[in-house]
Amino acid sequence: MPIASHTLISKWEPLPAPACKLAESPRFCDSQWFWVDIDGQQLFRCTTADLHAVTEKMIESIQLPDQIGCVLPGEDKNQFTLFGRQGVYQLTWTVNQTLIKAIHLSPFDTTTHRFNDGRADLKGRAWISTLSDVRQPNAALYLIDRSQIRKQYEPLIVGNGLAFSPNYQFMYLADTRQKKIWRFELNLELGTLSHQELFADYCHEHTARPDGATVTANGDYLVAI
Repeated sequence: MPIASHTLISKWEPLPAPACKLAESPRFCDSQWFWVDIDGQQLFRCTTADLHAVTEKMIESIQLPDQIGCVLPGEDKNQFTLFGRQGVYQLTWTVNQTLIKAIHLSPFDTTTHRFNDGRADLKGRAWISTLSDVRQPNAALYLIDRSQIRKQYEPLIVGNGLAFSPNYQFMYLADTRQKKIWRFELNLELGTLSHQELFADYCHEHTARPDGATVTANGDYLVAI
Protein backbone atom coordinates (compact mmCIF):
# COMPACT_ATOMS: atom_id res chain seq x y z
CA MET A 1 0.00 0.00 0.00
CA PRO A 2 1.20 3.58 -0.67
CA ILE A 3 2.57 5.33 2.41
CA ALA A 4 2.00 8.96 1.39
CA SER A 5 -0.77 11.34 2.44
CA HIS A 6 -1.75 14.19 0.13
CA THR A 7 -2.29 17.95 0.39
CA LEU A 8 -3.27 19.87 -2.76
CA ILE A 9 -1.52 23.18 -3.52
CA SER A 10 -3.64 25.05 -6.05
CA LYS A 11 -2.35 28.64 -6.22
CA TRP A 12 -0.04 29.24 -9.20
CA GLU A 13 1.33 32.41 -10.80
CA PRO A 14 2.96 32.54 -14.27
CA LEU A 15 6.30 34.32 -14.69
CA PRO A 16 6.71 37.07 -17.30
CA ALA A 17 9.12 34.80 -19.18
CA PRO A 18 9.35 33.78 -22.85
CA ALA A 19 7.06 30.92 -23.81
CA CYS A 20 8.76 27.52 -23.92
CA LYS A 21 8.03 24.49 -26.08
CA LEU A 22 8.77 22.17 -23.13
CA ALA A 23 9.91 23.89 -19.93
CA GLU A 24 11.58 21.67 -17.33
CA SER A 25 14.19 21.41 -14.56
CA PRO A 26 13.65 24.59 -12.48
CA ARG A 27 16.61 25.13 -10.14
CA PHE A 28 17.40 27.80 -7.53
CA CYS A 29 21.06 28.50 -6.73
CA ASP A 30 23.11 31.54 -5.68
CA SER A 31 19.98 33.73 -5.53
CA GLN A 32 19.12 32.94 -9.16
CA TRP A 33 16.58 30.71 -10.91
CA PHE A 34 17.38 28.46 -13.87
CA TRP A 35 15.26 26.30 -16.17
CA VAL A 36 15.47 24.69 -19.61
CA ASP A 37 13.31 24.57 -22.72
CA ILE A 38 14.02 21.00 -23.83
CA ASP A 39 12.62 21.18 -27.36
CA GLY A 40 13.63 24.80 -27.85
CA GLN A 41 17.17 23.87 -26.72
CA GLN A 42 17.57 26.89 -24.45
CA LEU A 43 18.71 27.51 -20.87
CA PHE A 44 17.16 30.44 -19.01
CA ARG A 45 18.49 32.36 -16.01
CA CYS A 46 16.47 34.73 -13.83
CA THR A 47 18.79 37.13 -12.02
CA THR A 48 16.60 37.76 -8.98
CA ALA A 49 15.49 35.50 -6.16
CA ASP A 50 12.20 37.36 -5.74
CA LEU A 51 9.88 35.83 -8.32
CA HIS A 52 7.20 38.41 -7.50
CA ALA A 53 9.52 41.17 -8.74
CA VAL A 54 10.60 39.55 -12.02
CA THR A 55 10.68 41.62 -15.18
CA GLU A 56 11.60 40.50 -18.71
CA LYS A 57 14.97 42.30 -18.42
CA MET A 58 15.93 40.00 -15.53
CA ILE A 59 15.67 36.87 -17.69
CA GLU A 60 18.63 35.80 -19.82
CA SER A 61 18.99 32.79 -22.11
CA ILE A 62 21.56 30.87 -24.12
CA GLN A 63 21.21 28.35 -26.92
CA LEU A 64 22.09 24.72 -26.15
CA PRO A 65 23.57 22.03 -28.44
CA ASP A 66 21.17 19.28 -27.41
CA GLN A 67 17.73 18.52 -25.98
CA ILE A 68 18.74 19.15 -22.37
CA GLY A 69 16.29 17.60 -19.93
CA CYS A 70 18.04 18.51 -16.68
CA VAL A 71 20.44 21.17 -15.41
CA LEU A 72 22.37 20.86 -12.13
CA PRO A 73 24.29 23.81 -10.64
CA GLY A 74 27.94 23.23 -9.71
CA GLU A 75 30.05 24.39 -6.77
CA ASP A 76 31.12 27.40 -8.83
CA LYS A 77 28.10 29.63 -9.40
CA ASN A 78 29.01 29.95 -13.09
CA GLN A 79 29.29 26.21 -13.78
CA PHE A 80 26.54 23.71 -14.53
CA THR A 81 26.13 20.12 -15.62
CA LEU A 82 23.66 19.52 -18.43
CA PHE A 83 22.00 16.18 -19.24
CA GLY A 84 20.60 15.71 -22.73
CA ARG A 85 19.87 13.20 -25.44
CA GLN A 86 23.39 12.81 -26.77
CA GLY A 87 25.18 12.96 -23.43
CA VAL A 88 26.35 15.02 -20.46
CA TYR A 89 27.89 18.48 -20.78
CA GLN A 90 29.85 20.92 -18.61
CA LEU A 91 28.67 24.52 -19.00
CA THR A 92 30.50 27.67 -17.95
CA TRP A 93 28.18 30.70 -18.19
CA THR A 94 29.51 34.11 -17.22
CA VAL A 95 28.84 37.65 -18.43
CA ASN A 96 31.73 37.37 -20.89
CA GLN A 97 31.83 33.68 -21.72
CA THR A 98 29.61 30.74 -22.63
CA LEU A 99 31.54 27.49 -22.93
CA ILE A 100 29.90 24.08 -23.33
CA LYS A 101 32.01 20.91 -23.26
CA ALA A 102 30.79 17.33 -23.73
CA ILE A 103 32.04 15.11 -20.88
CA HIS A 104 30.05 11.85 -21.25
CA LEU A 105 28.29 10.07 -24.08
CA SER A 106 24.83 8.73 -23.30
CA PRO A 107 24.79 5.08 -22.12
CA PHE A 108 21.60 4.34 -24.05
CA ASP A 109 20.15 4.42 -27.57
CA THR A 110 19.84 8.14 -28.30
CA THR A 111 17.34 7.55 -31.10
CA THR A 112 14.77 6.36 -28.56
CA HIS A 113 15.86 7.74 -25.15
CA ARG A 114 17.18 10.87 -23.42
CA PHE A 115 18.13 11.98 -19.92
CA ASN A 116 15.14 13.54 -18.19
CA ASP A 117 15.25 14.35 -14.46
CA GLY A 118 17.95 14.29 -11.80
CA ARG A 119 19.61 15.62 -8.67
CA ALA A 120 23.10 15.80 -7.18
CA ASP A 121 23.78 14.24 -3.79
CA LEU A 122 26.08 15.52 -1.03
CA LYS A 123 29.01 13.60 -2.55
CA GLY A 124 28.69 15.52 -5.81
CA ARG A 125 27.34 12.51 -7.72
CA ALA A 126 24.52 12.93 -10.20
CA TRP A 127 21.46 10.69 -10.05
CA ILE A 128 19.67 11.01 -13.38
CA SER A 129 16.71 9.16 -14.88
CA THR A 130 15.88 8.66 -18.54
CA LEU A 131 12.70 8.45 -20.59
CA SER A 132 11.61 6.32 -23.50
CA ASP A 133 10.33 8.33 -26.47
CA VAL A 134 8.04 5.47 -27.48
CA ARG A 135 6.86 5.04 -23.87
CA GLN A 136 8.17 1.51 -23.39
CA PRO A 137 9.44 0.22 -19.99
CA ASN A 138 13.10 0.23 -20.99
CA ALA A 139 14.33 3.50 -19.43
CA ALA A 140 16.40 3.57 -16.24
CA LEU A 141 17.95 5.51 -13.38
CA TYR A 142 21.72 6.14 -13.57
CA LEU A 143 24.38 7.30 -11.13
CA ILE A 144 27.21 9.36 -12.57
CA ASP A 145 30.31 9.52 -10.38
CA ARG A 146 33.24 11.24 -12.07
CA SER A 147 34.08 9.03 -15.06
CA GLN A 148 31.71 6.18 -14.17
CA ILE A 149 28.06 5.80 -15.20
CA ARG A 150 26.22 3.03 -13.36
CA LYS A 151 22.66 1.88 -13.89
CA GLN A 152 20.87 1.90 -10.51
CA TYR A 153 17.24 1.02 -11.20
CA GLU A 154 15.01 -0.25 -14.00
CA PRO A 155 12.56 -0.53 -15.64
CA LEU A 156 11.18 2.98 -16.07
CA ILE A 157 9.11 4.55 -18.82
CA VAL A 158 9.47 8.25 -17.95
CA GLY A 159 11.75 8.69 -14.95
CA ASN A 160 10.86 11.78 -12.93
CA GLY A 161 10.30 13.26 -9.47
CA LEU A 162 13.80 12.52 -8.15
CA ALA A 163 14.51 14.07 -4.75
CA PHE A 164 16.34 13.37 -1.49
CA SER A 165 15.14 13.63 2.10
CA PRO A 166 16.88 16.41 4.07
CA ASN A 167 19.11 13.91 5.90
CA TYR A 168 19.80 11.93 2.70
CA GLN A 169 18.42 8.79 4.30
CA PHE A 170 15.86 8.38 1.51
CA MET A 171 15.62 8.96 -2.23
CA TYR A 172 12.34 9.41 -4.06
CA LEU A 173 11.77 8.41 -7.69
CA ALA A 174 8.63 8.72 -9.83
CA ASP A 175 7.56 7.29 -13.15
CA THR A 176 5.15 9.62 -14.92
CA ARG A 177 3.72 6.90 -17.15
CA GLN A 178 3.59 4.14 -14.57
CA LYS A 179 1.86 6.70 -12.32
CA LYS A 180 3.88 5.67 -9.29
CA ILE A 181 6.33 7.20 -6.80
CA TRP A 182 8.77 5.01 -4.89
CA ARG A 183 10.93 5.67 -1.86
CA PHE A 184 14.30 3.96 -1.42
CA GLU A 185 16.73 3.84 1.45
CA LEU A 186 19.93 5.55 0.32
CA ASN A 187 23.44 4.59 1.38
CA LEU A 188 25.12 7.91 0.78
CA GLU A 189 28.65 6.61 1.33
CA LEU A 190 28.33 3.75 -1.17
CA GLY A 191 25.89 5.38 -3.57
CA THR A 192 23.45 2.45 -3.43
CA LEU A 193 19.70 2.00 -3.02
CA SER A 194 17.75 -0.59 -1.03
CA HIS A 195 14.35 -1.33 0.55
CA GLN A 196 12.16 0.04 -2.23
CA GLU A 197 8.67 1.08 -1.06
CA LEU A 198 5.63 2.24 -3.01
CA PHE A 199 5.20 5.80 -1.77
CA ALA A 200 2.23 6.91 -3.90
CA ASP A 201 0.12 5.24 -6.60
CA TYR A 202 -2.04 7.18 -9.08
CA CYS A 203 -3.04 4.26 -11.29
CA HIS A 204 -6.70 4.64 -10.37
CA GLU A 205 -6.76 8.41 -11.00
CA HIS A 206 -7.29 8.86 -14.73
CA THR A 207 -5.48 12.15 -15.33
CA ALA A 208 -2.96 12.18 -12.46
CA ARG A 209 0.68 11.65 -13.47
CA PRO A 210 3.58 12.49 -11.10
CA ASP A 211 6.16 14.78 -12.67
CA GLY A 212 8.95 16.93 -11.18
CA ALA A 213 9.36 17.12 -7.43
CA THR A 214 11.32 18.52 -4.51
CA VAL A 215 11.57 17.96 -0.77
CA THR A 216 11.09 20.77 1.75
CA ALA A 217 13.39 21.46 4.70
CA ASN A 218 10.99 19.60 7.03
CA GLY A 219 10.87 16.54 4.76
CA ASP A 220 7.64 17.02 2.83
CA TYR A 221 7.77 15.64 -0.72
CA LEU A 222 6.17 18.11 -3.16
CA VAL A 223 5.34 16.74 -6.61
CA ALA A 224 3.70 18.30 -9.66
CA ILE A 225 0.74 16.18 -10.79
